[in-house]
Amino acid sequence: MTTATDTREPAGAIMPDKVKTATLKAGLYVIIQTGDTVKIDIPEGFKPKAW
Repeated sequence: MTTATDTREPAGAIMPDKVKTATLKAGLYVIIQTGDTVKIDIPEGFKPKAW
């Protein structure tokens, strides 16, 4: 059994550009895998949604 903090199982997803654009327009952050790390894609003018 694996847990949410178990690093033995890699995770990944391929997101079409239109999904990324819609996600950003909705005010949500997009986290992108970059090898063994991740980066948060924050384009200029991005306004995060208040929760």
